[in-house]
Amino acid sequence: MKFSISLLSFCILSFIIVFSCSTEEVQDTTPPPSIIQNPEPETPNPTQYTLNVNAGEGGSVSSEGGTYDEGTDINLTATPNGEYVFLNWSNGSTDNPISFELNSDTNLTANFEKRKYALTINISGEGTVTEEIIETGKSTDYESGTKVKLTAVPSEGWVFRSWGELIENQELSFEIIIDEPKEVNVVFDEIVEEEYFSVNYEGNGTFIRYGAPYPPMESYGVELIEGEVNDDGDFLKGSTLKLVQQANPGWDFKKIYGSDALTYILNRDEYLVETNVTDFGFETWENILNGEPFSIDQDLIIPINVGANEDFLFLPKEPNGMFQNVGRNLLMYPEWNEPSNEYNWYVTNNFSWPGYVEAYKDRLFQITQVVGDFGPLDILIFDWEADPDHNREMYAKSRKEYGIGLYENQIYPYPNGGNAEVENYDRIAAEGGYPFGSASARLGGRKYVGEINKQSEPNRGLQEILTGWSNRLGITNEELMNRDEFHWDWVGIHEPLHIWQVSSEKHGWMNDMAGCTYCGRFSEIGFDEYEKLFDKLNPRWFMEGQIIALEDWFMEKIGLRDWPDSSGFEDTEKIMDVRYKLKNRWFMGHREDGFDRLQRHEYKEDLSTILSVAGVYIEEGLGVLNGFESLTPVKGYFNTGIIASYYMFAKMNHDLDNYLEFNTTRGADGFDVAMQQYLGLTEQQFYDEFNTWFFDSGLTEDQKIDYLWPEGTDPIQVDIQSRR
Repeated sequence: MKFSISLLSFCILSFIIVFSCSTEEVQDTTPPPSIIQNPEPETPNPTQYTLNVNAGEGGSVSSEGGTYDEGTDINLTATPNGEYVFLNWSNGSTDNPISFELNSDTNLTANFEKRKYALTINISGEGTVTEEIIETGKSTDYESGTKVKLTAVPSEGWVFRSWGELIENQELSFEIIIDEPKEVNVVFDEIVEEEYFSVNYEGNGTFIRYGAPYPPMESYGVELIEGEVNDDGDFLKGSTLKLVQQANPGWDFKKIYGSDALTYILNRDEYLVETNVTDFGFETWENILNGEPFSIDQDLIIPINVGANEDFLFLPKEPNGMFQNVGRNLLMYPEWNEPSNEYNWYVTNNFSWPGYVEAYKDRLFQITQVVGDFGPLDILIFDWEADPDHNREMYAKSRKEYGIGLYENQIYPYPNGGNAEVENYDRIAAEGGYPFGSASARLGGRKYVGEINKQSEPNRGLQEILTGWSNRLGITNEELMNRDEFHWDWVGIHEPLHIWQVSSEKHGWMNDMAGCTYCGRFSEIGFDEYEKLFDKLNPRWFMEGQIIALEDWFMEKIGLRDWPDSSGFEDTEKIMDVRYKLKNRWFMGHREDGFDRLQRHEYKEDLSTILSVAGVYIEEGLGVLNGFESLTPVKGYFNTGIIASYYMFAKMNHDLDNYLEFNTTRGADGFDVAMQQYLGLTEQQFYDEFNTWFFDSGLTEDQKIDYLWPEGTDPIQVDIQSRR
């Protein structure tokens, strides 16, 4: 009921108002038509809903919402800020813009997220990189602006080196902001301990030889060109070095080295010389030794080898007027002259005459009781046809020791100095000759005595003696050796005594010249000075005469038998008798043929002429020994020299000690000094006195023999024992 009244009242009021207004606007007095209006039913208000729109962090939305009628079409746009991207709406939709019909109260949020960038880490070497997010959580990729701390973690045995060229910070850890895709290159290096290598030296140039005033090398060592050397003097691997060296007067530094220097004879393994020198090839060593730069990548042993030259000739002399112990002038050293009973026997397998070998050993045993030991000595007794290979093997072994001796005494630059002698052996053997002499004793090398028996050559060597003996009897050698009176008493005395004699040589130049008197060795000193060397040098007559005289006295002392020869010793039991031998052998030649007067040289021409014939060029010191056929030999030179040696002994009152000491003095100070010390004469005064006595005195042979060897003379006071 209330509703109906109100509606009627509303209608009446509306009519009055309309009418009233119309009257004011139009002055129309026409009465309005009568209108009957039926009221329309009232339309209900639409349903409205509230829309709340929010923007999450990192962006905005196009509308914050409001109240809208039900069914209103809504369009919203989410706009991300920089370094953000739209993620989704809170209703799960990822549409942007989003459109929907509003049919309920709605709360809607636009979600944003930061952009994500990849961080790529490339690892070289062995290790890892830890990634620690400083400001935001970590995911597969990093949100833009994320600050990440990277730490290099090397594996065991490795070390961090760098983060690559694009990263300024090269510390073990650094922070990086991820604002774009980034790539980091981390490098790890394997921990390799810095390798350092030593440089050492080996060779005959690294020490001072016995008695020398200075070493052969003034200096030697390596110079660092590039690289590093530590406190121990070792060099960093890869360092560049250069050998620098300077030899002293008397020696030359050898600038080549190789396998040929290490291998002894014909590359046969049994003759290899041991060495610690680094095993480089020939060309490599040649470059290094000639001062070319080289890189070191291993411990290195450099060969410092020297060969002797003749500079000693031009250096100041010692106070006694002798040359210094420099270069080729090696002076006596303990292994050479001090008593040694080292005697090495090299006897061919199945030697034809075992009695000969035993006799040789007997004699060596006995003579050393008189003159003393003089080893080391090699005794080579070869039966040529019995075993040629064994002969060569033994000779090569002996010459190996010879070469090593010359090397260690700084004469030869390599230890294979015996190579040439073995090659010479092969050549002469191939030609059917005798490839070595009966004795050799080069100062600094090796002493040896030897005998080669060739049964195919009845007129040489031992066969010559046996053949002469058997021919006198009209029998064969085999028949001779089967006779009871056959003996070997006469073997093994002469050549070993020569070795004793030379063992007193103190000066290398004397030893060299004695081995080849007229070869012109050291003549480059100039003729006047060279001629003076002969005052010190032993005359050749003395070298033979002294030994033959000793041999006679020794054989008489122990009652040995001589071999039969033209001096009257036939195939009898004749015991050596010195007076008999003087008369029937040494004097016989003078008596029958007439000897020339004794002098130093064995030719009548002066020294200059002798050298000229020999092919010696004084200024160059070269001797080619063309031959001496054009020279005039001194007749009976060596025979007279034997008698002169007896004469010297007689002037010493037959004192054997003085006679033996004379040899020691002349080897140390020279023949001229020994003559003055033991005879009170110069060499020329001795020749004058002896020649007057022997040729001009008018004494008979018997009177001379009485002076040289009086009846009952017994100078050897030693009770000589037998070996067996």
